[in-house]
Amino acid sequence: MKNTVSKTTYLSGILSILILLLVSLFYRRLFGLPAIINESIFIWSRIFIWLVVLFAYFYAVKIEKQSLIIWEEKKYSFLKTVVHILAIYGVVILAGIVVAILQKLFKFQTKSARLETILNLFRPRYWLALLTCLTAGITEELIFRGYIQTRLMKLANNVWFGIIISAFLFALFHLSYGTVGEFVGVFFIGIIFAYYYWKYRSLKTLMIVHFIVDTVSITLQLYHHK
Repeated sequence: MKNTVSKTTYLSGILSILILLLVSLFYRRLFGLPAIINESIFIWSRIFIWLVVLFAYFYAVKIEKQSLIIWEEKKYSFLKTVVHILAIYGVVILAGIVVAILQKLFKFQTKSARLETILNLFRPRYWLALLTCLTAGITEELIFRGYIQTRLMKLANNVWFGIIISAFLFALFHLSYGTVGEFVGVFFIGIIFAYYYWKYRSLKTLMIVHFIVDTVSITLQLYHHK
C-alpha cells in the first residue's frame, strides 16, 4: 500500500527544520550570550547542523513513515559525473559574474564583519575551513535539496515552487553573513542546485560541487584577505 503523507505533516517538518536552523544562527542573541566566535563555538555550531540533519532523518522515518531522501538517487558513470560537476561549476561561475555585475550596478554591500571574523578563525586553522566546507556540502544538500525542496514540491504540486522557495530559504540561511551580495549569489546557486536535483536526481553530485564551490571561495578569500 502506497504511503500517503499529509500536507500538514510536510509543512510541520519544514517549519520545524527552519526553526532549528534559525536557532543555530541566532542562539547567542536568543540566550543573551556574547557575540564571540571562537574555535569551540564554531565547531559546536557545525555539530548542531548535523543534529538538524538527524532530526530531519527521524522526522521523515518516524512521522512521515518514509525515507529522508524520497527521490531515488540516479547513478551515473564516473565520466558523466565529472562532466556534470564541471557543468554545474561552470554555471555557478556564470552566476557569480552576473552577481558581480549587479553589485557594481546597485552598489550591494560586499563587506561582512562576521565573514571577516570567520576568515580570521580559519587562517591558522585550515583544517577547520576544510571541515566547514565538508559539513556544508553534505548537510546543506541533505536539508535544502534532499528534504525541503522535495517536500515543498509535494506541498504545492509544482516543480518551480519547490525550486524557487527552497533556493530562497537556502539564501536566507546564509544572510547571517550580512550582505545583500551574499544573499543574491547564494539564491542563484540555490536555483541552479535545485533545478539540477529535480532534473538529474543526484544529490551526491551536488554535495561534491557544493564542497568545491565553498573550498575555492574560502581559499580565494583567505588569500585575498592576507
